[in-house]
Amino acid sequence: MKLDFPTLYIVILLNSIGFALVWALIAFSYRSLHAARYWLAALVMTCLSGPALVLGDGWPLLLYVGNVLVIGSFAVIWQGVRVFYGQAPTWHWVALIVAVSVGAMILFGSSQAANNIIFALGQIVAVALAIATLLSAGRRHLGAWLAAAAGGVLIVG
Repeated sequence: MKLDFPTLYIVILLNSIGFALVWALIAFSYRSLHAARYWLAALVMTCLSGPALVLGDGWPLLLYVGNVLVIGSFAVIWQGVRVFYGQAPTWHWVALIVAVSVGAMILFGSSQAANNIIFALGQIVAVALAIATLLSAGRRHLGAWLAAAAGGVLIVG
């Protein structure tokens, strides 16, 4: 069975648009819930990555932009988790994750297999950091465990 990537990207894009609308309503309705703004920003980044990934089939630069947006969106989700728990966002870590990913893409740019690993590792690092934040001492509530489990499924996938 061959996977139809354009259809997959469109489904992910529509899903992201739907969730972005929900988080936009939450962010504007509950202005004191600052983490919602981060999660909204991450979903907007995901929405922007979809067209870049679909259109990037013949344009490698668009593929890189799309994948960097996805990696960045996971890092911004992690920042939202930090803010939700009353911690300051650590933008220098976001910049480092993205910069290392971009540097590795430049270094191994001619190898699609290497780039796939780079894209996956960039996402895994950000998700693993979000899981670590969710499960840090004193924050082990049912919602944190469920979100961490979802992150674990994402990493395994």
